[in-house]
Amino acid sequence: TYNAQTKSIVSAFQKINGILPNGIVDQETWNAILSAYNDLQAGKRVQYGQYPGYIIKEGECDPC
Repeated sequence: TYNAQTKSIVSAFQKINGILPNGIVDQETWNAILSAYNDLQAGKRVQYGQYPGYIIKEGECDPC
């Protein structure tokens, strides 16, 4: 469901990536999301706090 929380997260992603933060997933935003995803899968652009490309479950830690 695309709601106020989703719009806020999309806006934050846009701001971080130099896109006008309007909360709308247009072509530019979608391409940036896809690029970020592909970079993470390839081990590029990983910064502190970013999704590491794999799921961390309760009881696990990364890094330990």
